[in-house]
Amino acid sequence: MDLNFQSFRSICDFNQTSGMSYGTTKDAKKDLQNDIETFKLRKIDQFSDSTCYMNVKWFDERGVNMISCLDKEKHSFSLYDVETVSRANDPTTRKRRDEIYPLFQYHINENTSLLHPTNRLLFSVHRGDSTNRRGILSSPSFERDDNEYQERLFVMSRSSLLVNSNSTKNNSILQEFLLPANEMVKGFLSGFMYREDSISQYKFKEEATQFELEGVILWTQTGIYELRQKYAPLKIFEYIISNKQNVVKDSAQVDQFGQTFEMDILKLYEQYADEKFESGDIDFAFTLYNLSNVNEVKYVQRLSQAKRSEEAFNYLLSVLENSGSISLSKRKQLSNLLFDCFMQKLISSKECDVELCKQFKNFLLANTDINPQVVISQLVQYCCCDEFKSQEQTIINMELVLEIAHKHNLVKYTLQFLVSRGYINILTEEGGIRFLHDNEYAYTTQSVGYGVLLQHCSTNTKLKFLLDYLETMRATRARVFSSSEEEENEAEKDEYFGAMNFGKKPTNTQKESPIKQQLFFEDTFETIQYNSKLFGLILCLLPRVDDLCLLLNVCTKFNPEENSFITKETRQTSSALMKDPSYTRYFHYPYIHLEQHLEIFIVAMLCLVNLKKKLAFNLPDSTNSLNISSNNLYTHTQEKLEQCIKCYNMYRKQFVVSYCLKLHNKSVLALIYEKDEMWIDALCCKLVQLKENFKIVLQEPTMMENLLKQFYTIFDRYLTNKSNELDEETKLKMLEKLFNFYCSLSLPVSKLEDHCLRNIHIIGDTLSLLLLLPSQNNASGSILKKNLKFSHQFYLKITQSYVRNVKRHEKEEEKASKNLLQQIFRNMEKDLYKRNYISITQSEISRLHQQDEKLVVFTCGDHYTRTNFTNNIIPEFKNRTSQLISVMSSDLNKKVFNLATDYILKDYQNLLEERCMHTNQACPICVFNFFLKNEKAKVQKLKPQATRMFHHQQILPNNSNPSNLSEGTLQYISNIEKITSWTL
Repeated sequence: MDLNFQSFRSICDFNQTSGMSYGTTKDAKKDLQNDIETFKLRKIDQFSDSTCYMNVKWFDERGVNMISCLDKEKHSFSLYDVETVSRANDPTTRKRRDEIYPLFQYHINENTSLLHPTNRLLFSVHRGDSTNRRGILSSPSFERDDNEYQERLFVMSRSSLLVNSNSTKNNSILQEFLLPANEMVKGFLSGFMYREDSISQYKFKEEATQFELEGVILWTQTGIYELRQKYAPLKIFEYIISNKQNVVKDSAQVDQFGQTFEMDILKLYEQYADEKFESGDIDFAFTLYNLSNVNEVKYVQRLSQAKRSEEAFNYLLSVLENSGSISLSKRKQLSNLLFDCFMQKLISSKECDVELCKQFKNFLLANTDINPQVVISQLVQYCCCDEFKSQEQTIINMELVLEIAHKHNLVKYTLQFLVSRGYINILTEEGGIRFLHDNEYAYTTQSVGYGVLLQHCSTNTKLKFLLDYLETMRATRARVFSSSEEEENEAEKDEYFGAMNFGKKPTNTQKESPIKQQLFFEDTFETIQYNSKLFGLILCLLPRVDDLCLLLNVCTKFNPEENSFITKETRQTSSALMKDPSYTRYFHYPYIHLEQHLEIFIVAMLCLVNLKKKLAFNLPDSTNSLNISSNNLYTHTQEKLEQCIKCYNMYRKQFVVSYCLKLHNKSVLALIYEKDEMWIDALCCKLVQLKENFKIVLQEPTMMENLLKQFYTIFDRYLTNKSNELDEETKLKMLEKLFNFYCSLSLPVSKLEDHCLRNIHIIGDTLSLLLLLPSQNNASGSILKKNLKFSHQFYLKITQSYVRNVKRHEKEEEKASKNLLQQIFRNMEKDLYKRNYISITQSEISRLHQQDEKLVVFTCGDHYTRTNFTNNIIPEFKNRTSQLISVMSSDLNKKVFNLATDYILKDYQNLLEERCMHTNQACPICVFNFFLKNEKAKVQKLKPQATRMFHHQQILPNNSNPSNLSEGTLQYISNIEKITSWTL
């Protein structure tokens, strides 16, 4: 403020001051006349004990009338509302107010004589003794008397007084004026608002007009003083902050200054900081930024522009540690900026900083405001760079990326990103793949890219993911079909109570398939194709699995005995299930056939037995493990596998045979041959298995008895016990193979003689044919005689048994001839009573009599109406016979069948045209089934040749290899098996 003095002699009237301008032309006289300020002494009840000087003031900026009250005894200055004071002693008010509370109250000095408030300032006059100070008016110093007094005029901030009302310090004083000696202030008067023309030159014009100060006029006994604004507040602010060295020290003074003039100091700091930053004074700009309340994002951006990344990094860390008061949008921006700082430090560092990586990991896992998509994409690209690959052990890896994706539910997005960008190789088995499996993301991993993410994994890992994928599909299918059953039950209830349901019924277009909503594929056929590939992949992986627990898990999941859904179905014959195209052919896992389930179970059991056997033989001190029949490590598994082969038929036999050969399990292979009554092949498998085991047993002489026991068990099972079911040729071949095997192992002949003699009443004829009688097998018998040197006693016993059997056979032939003659006589007697008509019961005649159409009746018992026989049966017979003839491989057979078919059709045509009342043919259905039965009988004779004699080569190396079937024959077998019988 600036204090100007004018004597009374220089003041003429108010018109002389009307020329003063403060921006716009304004009449000073009018302002003084409009000022409603009056001075008077008034006594209020609550101030009855003290004298109070009161003054009325109108504050334009607040729109209220205020009464100021100076209480010298209490050393306080109060401001009251005019309306409140006027109603204090009014009896008409609803409630009498005995005491008036001030709106504002200030603590003043005890020497204060006068006070005058303005919009922002408070002017105070203190009376005291004269001092040696020089006044503001710069009057020359002269000698003063001791009785002289000198008053001081203080300019104080009202806002500071409010804050420091309980303080006795005068820290609210902005400026002090020392009046001339013996000059006493008589009163105050509101002055004028001035502003200089230089304000228009300020850079912040809008802010400059908001900080105008109201002046004050005071008079003494000698003249009038005018106290008005000398410098604009913005100019003073610029002057204060221009001192770079003391700008921080003077910040408290600037805050008080801004509080007085209600200035936004923080905003001004920021504006001046922007100006300094653009001009290149970076250090001073950041000093001002620190004093201002600058936006955190803007501050970090300024640091980045100034290339102060380390300061930006530390600043972001400190801000985000206490981010409770920051808005969500700003937290997200700061989090993303901090992530960029971390990435910049990681990329720029040549060596792996463990502490930095740990800090970065904690930030990524704890922060929830960061943009997860950006984080995942950048971290994946970082993991693919060469610098990352050179670091063997680092915390920032794909496992961390997947953990972040798991936290934000973006695992599928992450895997799709890896597939689309070709970053599959960064998923290591011990890192990312293991994390996906442990957190049950097998279904997602397998479904994204059709399992391409697992191409670099080991066999065990691939199989684990496939099993989890199928298990997820099974659970989804169970949930979907359970919900669909509930919907069907509700629909039935709605139909039953349809008369009472007035709501709007959903249309069929509104319903969607639950399978399409739940399963990964929308197209069912696409799912079947994909799961067929999974089936093949599982079967390819199983032989390479070296984990017992994993194989046991596969066996448990696909075990038909432990699954209540498939036990009844799989015990049916394969033909019955193949005719049923419904969804019941799939069980446990959707879109996988029953055959596939059983085949996976069988192959898994084969692999499990093979792996257990290897582990048993590799055990140290494995004396018990060599005992194959009693080995507890894998015997139970082998028995369980053989039980499954016996009980179930829903598997491809040739497929299982190939895996049995691959995994060297001849016992299961023999069991499959036994089910098809291929006894020679089954015997060969058993002997080959026994020979393979004998190589190990040979190292243990004490195990010879066990080997002989197994051989005799096979001997009795396939020859002795099956003697009545086999023909002589088969028994002869089987006995020859048993003797050759026994000879190849150089086992004691005496024990073989004893076993044969115990069963000579059963195999005596076969022994005599092989060893005694000359025949086409005499060459083999002579070789056996040389290699197996039987005793004379053994040959004598065989001869005696043969003679006894010959006599017994002669007697049986005589009985047979007598029985044959008796049968012929009975048949001749039947021919005597033969009738030329078809025998039909009385009930059948009465039923047929009700039909109007004529019937065609055959001796096989079938009958048809003429219309049905003509329009349906005959055309169907032609189609089926032509289909059967077309798949035949031999041209001769085709010609024979064509002639027979033409002859049969002519008989049927004569019967329909009534040229002949009877026919020599059976009905068309029986005729076709007879033709088909003969062809399938031929196929059954050809089928064993596909796998027969494979094992004979291992037993008899001198035998020649059998010729393989041609492709045409195999195609013929396949086509005949596809044709089904004709039934109505």
